[in-house]
Amino acid sequence: MGVGGVVEALRCACGELVRVFGDCFVGLVLFGSWARGEAGVGSDVDVFVVLRGG
Repeated sequence: MGVGGVVEALRCACGELVRVFGDCFVGLVLFGSWARGEAGVGSDVDVFVVLRGG
């Protein structure tokens, strides 16, 4: 998956998380090789979801 595919997947994930969690969804944080610009062909995409407690 290229950069464009990762960006699109993250956009889709954000939309789905907003649908599920509503205002409790704060955002996604990208970390690991993609965040460092070191991703290769077999790299996974590391993210964590930030939710507001209630």
